[in-house]
Amino acid sequence: MHRGGLLAHEQRLADRAVRAALGHEPAVRGHSAWMDAAFTSAAGIPTVVFGPDGAGAHAVEEWVDLASVRDCAEVLLATATAFCA
Repeated sequence: MHRGGLLAHEQRLADRAVRAALGHEPAVRGHSAWMDAAFTSAAGIPTVVFGPDGAGAHAVEEWVDLASVRDCAEVLLATATAFCA
């Protein structure tokens, strides 16, 4: 079993981005599925998977919470704006 990825406290870009854009702490949790992030993490590149809430990935009953899609878009826009400023 892979130990998963851990980011140092000072590398918690997603946490800071969510706090800045939405004004609250992000929900941080593990996920047991394989993702492309395994490649960058294995190469020693700090990696985070960020996205909306939902369930049933790749199944008949797959769904996503639309409010969380809006929140993700706000965080990504604020992050890109800050990065490009």
